[in-house]
Amino acid sequence: MKKFLYVYEFADKADLPLSKKADTLWGYSQQYLREMKAPIEIKTARGIFADRRENGLALRRFLNFLYMHACAPFEILFSRADIVFVRSTPPMMQITYAFWATLLRRKKIFWLMDYHPVYGVRNSKKGSILNLIWRFFDKIDKFFLKKFDLVVCLDEAMQELVKERAPNVETFVCPTFSLQESEWLDLQKDFNPSEPLKLLYNGNLGRSHSVGRLKILLEEIARKRKVEFSYCGGSRHAMETFQKMCGECGADFKTFDFIKDYNSLGKFYKENGFDYGIVLLNDELKGIVSPSKFSGYTSFGLPIIYLGPRGTNAHFVCESLKAGVCAETQEQILEAAEKINEPETRSECAKNTPQTAQYFSPKAAAKLSERIAKFCE
Repeated sequence: MKKFLYVYEFADKADLPLSKKADTLWGYSQQYLREMKAPIEIKTARGIFADRRENGLALRRFLNFLYMHACAPFEILFSRADIVFVRSTPPMMQITYAFWATLLRRKKIFWLMDYHPVYGVRNSKKGSILNLIWRFFDKIDKFFLKKFDLVVCLDEAMQELVKERAPNVETFVCPTFSLQESEWLDLQKDFNPSEPLKLLYNGNLGRSHSVGRLKILLEEIARKRKVEFSYCGGSRHAMETFQKMCGECGADFKTFDFIKDYNSLGKFYKENGFDYGIVLLNDELKGIVSPSKFSGYTSFGLPIIYLGPRGTNAHFVCESLKAGVCAETQEQILEAAEKINEPETRSECAKNTPQTAQYFSPKAAAKLSERIAKFCE
């Protein structure tokens, strides 16, 4: 029987029912491992504060950071772990566990979710003190990344980045998914060029979501038909950014209040007749994070327009599952605009949205469990 230590700041308690787990992917993975009767005894290393309450979050996360980094060698020793499975939360947790697990001669798996050292380097001013600090940690991370026996990545872009930094490390792609139930709706509709193309951006517009590509797309589409762009959310910054963009490219602009009930999204999409949901990602975040906003659209039958780098899960939804239209370069954006204006495109994409729910489902946990079981043989 191999002893297996799972390291994650917000890991659920072992006795928590699957339906109440916040860490759903690992919860399903544990269930599959039990069903497979894998010879593994699982232990957990988590933060002092393992809930995600917003009140006092910054302080609690800082204390988790200090506690988990300091306790790493003791968690390995007291759990008598043969295998350490560490996620990248708190930041740079993988460095500390790679050091101690290597020193204590344990096998190591790294589950990469957000690549903080690389993000820090790419998003700090070159030559600044902050940039120099991040470059220092980036070099340490690159050194210890090569010590892992297996790295689990969220998408192909992340896998590509890992291979660039540690060519000899074995990698495995496992997309995350939501436990939220959703009712798929048939949102196909007949093409009518006299009606406006209705686009929706739902949710947060952060530093990783620039609107430059989107503006080019809207301008090109607006040359041939009317465009109505809607924002659903509570951010004044996002509302003002989109309003300005629409004014500059000749699109109508509408706003909707943030929808708290996830299961109401499908009804909202259908009532307002949206054609596509918008997903954005900046190039500098390729391989560092994996945008998951698409699932809030496609799970309910709404196809997407993804504007961002190749290799992400959103790109996979469009290119492989055919549930949307994607573009990265300006040339591709112009081609996408032509495609979006074709009568059959929107209907075909909507018809393919159920494939995304099937791919980004507990089946991903089954694949991860099979890989872990094989690793533990």
